[in-house]
Amino acid sequence: MKHSKHAAVALMLMAVLSACSESDGSTPFAPSVPVASSAPPTVPGSGPGTGTIAIRGLSPAPGTKLAVQSHCQAGAVTRMCTDQWRGTFDVMVDREMTNAVLTVRFYDGQTKCGYGANTLDVVPAGDLVSFSVTRIYLSDEFGTFARPARPCQLPATTNRIEVELWSDLSTWSNTLVQVFEQSYTFSGP
Repeated sequence: MKHSKHAAVALMLMAVLSACSESDGSTPFAPSVPVASSAPPTVPGSGPGTGTIAIRGLSPAPGTKLAVQSHCQAGAVTRMCTDQWRGTFDVMVDREMTNAVLTVRFYDGQTKCGYGANTLDVVPAGDLVSFSVTRIYLSDEFGTFARPARPCQLPATTNRIEVELWSDLSTWSNTLVQVFEQSYTFSGP
């Protein structure tokens, strides 16, 4: 029985080799062995993605004065914030983005005065997806956004909003940024 299995495999192998060698007279050969490369392997579909970011809605409308609170809970710490503002942003990307983060920054000149964010597990390629941001923080856990800078002095009027879409765990290797010339005034508690 063992001998007949070996004979069957040998016959099948001879038939395949014979068919290959008679097709054009060339001798079949095995594919070459890949040579080790010093470059890291690329993940299929990795690299820079492209897409768009647009404002779907801002409430209240730009130009509005927003009241700032000094004791907004943010995990185990409190921060200055306003929860009177809502922003909805539509994004569309050309390749799937996982662990997507949308950040919204409010600037007074070159000084960052406010920050909001939201995340989505997946932004599918080619689909219009909305992110909603519902709170603007005016400080981080250290009382400011960058050392040794101080928070914006209130009242502060912002002159632009920068919206950024990125992922820290995806095949994406870049960040999308859209700047909107919109203003809000943050008024002190």
